[in-house]
Amino acid sequence: MDIIALGMTVMDLIVQNATPELFERDSTPVNITSVPGGDALNVAVNAAALGRGTALVSSIGDDPNGIYLQNFLRDHYVNTSALKICVDGIDADAPVKTEDDNSWMDTGSLAEDVRAIMAGTYSDAAGTGEGADASAKEQEAASAGPEDESRFVAMEEAGDRSFSDIAEPPAGDAGHAGERKKYETAVSLVMVEPSGERHFLSSTDIFDTITPRMVTDQMLRSSKFLSLNSFYRMRQMDAAGVVPLFRRAHECGCTTVMDTMPCRTAFPLQQIAPVLNVTDIFLPSIDEAAQITGTRDLQKIKIILSRFGIKMLGIKLGTQGSFVTDFANDYMIPAYVPDKIVSTTGAGDTYVAGFMTGLAEGMSMREAATFASAAASFTVEVPGASGGVTSVDQVMDRVRNGKTMFR
Repeated sequence: MDIIALGMTVMDLIVQNATPELFERDSTPVNITSVPGGDALNVAVNAAALGRGTALVSSIGDDPNGIYLQNFLRDHYVNTSALKICVDGIDADAPVKTEDDNSWMDTGSLAEDVRAIMAGTYSDAAGTGEGADASAKEQEAASAGPEDESRFVAMEEAGDRSFSDIAEPPAGDAGHAGERKKYETAVSLVMVEPSGERHFLSSTDIFDTITPRMVTDQMLRSSKFLSLNSFYRMRQMDAAGVVPLFRRAHECGCTTVMDTMPCRTAFPLQQIAPVLNVTDIFLPSIDEAAQITGTRDLQKIKIILSRFGIKMLGIKLGTQGSFVTDFANDYMIPAYVPDKIVSTTGAGDTYVAGFMTGLAEGMSMREAATFASAAASFTVEVPGASGGVTSVDQVMDRVRNGKTMFR
């Protein structure tokens, strides 16, 4: 196996040509397409299309959407052995609430670590928290927000945690003895403007069931890359969950890769800083990088992120291509001109898949980023994030013969 893709799996309902006038009418005929999506699924499927052995680690329900996604993944040669299926909507790994259950109380040192992460003062056992403290000053200067409320931690015997922002079980907990929350496969309504810009309405509670222990040491030892997608969106895959996982990956000889989603709370840099210290390749979009660092200036972003353990940084710039650096050499990589533009959904995920594929093929960082940019250009030609990329040869032909935005 080459790549483990960890994160979101979603059924996307794509509405094309959505305009503001849509909300001023009682009924409007539109073209709605159902396609598999979610960052981790997109990375896994596109990497598999590029010939890489790929496994997906995520959670789905056993509802019709979940069954369809399972079949889709198998049809596209993605290993689904680590895919968690919530049978009858139940997460079998979640603790059952009892009448005298006190597991939602503050759990001492772990809760202190979580609060330290949120405050930007976290320092791990190896002493790699220095970058977090230094970068916290950049974040405070760039943005201000209300103090984060205390978070309460539910501990399971295996060490997995669930978090609540109030002194009660998380929203949706049934609250009665013997009951567990029921989950359905995640669904997103994707509103695509005529320009290709997207807006999402999502139901994704099931991602609370994704845990670090779903990635085994055996998987890590047999893989070249562990790709964590959608940081900030999975409760148990915050810094306190990801740092030990990424350390395990390194111990098993596996390169760690991370992409993010926009952060919905204050101080995103403090939340992600401990993870950046154990991330080998970081591939955010310019909007995500700007939210984390407080600036859109590529050189300033590079300086801020150079304080961490990142070996390669790639910033996706949309039609402007991408910026990649190993903190010794910087490159601007052009975007390739697609034959047509249907939707930009998943183009960034295809870039991540292409970047890892390029490195696995023995390419340099610059060559891998160029390959990734060409791969992403095929994704915008189709609805959804998969189906545009079909092979390495297809992508290499566009690298050699395709037009770029810079020409």
